[in-house]
Amino acid sequence: MTRDADQAPDPTRRIYRRILWALLILSVLATGFFAARGVVQFVYWSDPAHRDQTLQPWMPVGFVARSYGLQRDALAAELGLSLSSNRRVTLESLAAMRGQTFEDLADDVEAAIRDLRSE
Repeated sequence: MTRDADQAPDPTRRIYRRILWALLILSVLATGFFAARGVVQFVYWSDPAHRDQTLQPWMPVGFVARSYGLQRDALAAELGLSLSSNRRVTLESLAAMRGQTFEDLADDVEAAIRDLRSE
């Protein structure tokens, strides 16, 4: 079956091609984004300066766990947190929730880190 030269192309076929090209471009962009994000995180955490960082009020519990080479869930459990409800809680807001100063909470976090590392 051959197509005549004077026959117009099927408009739905043209639409499907454009949709497929758009999906291909979006998937390539998404892959590039996540690859770049992975490389940035790898480079950041490979730097020894980011290990065992001094505790700061802006740090989330997950960041502290990653910096000290611990499991986030284990550190959260040691601090009495459920991370499902407090996913991005910072140390400063955690101290406020507990009615502590940041320095007191930092001492508790450091004690929890020592306990987890000794296991």
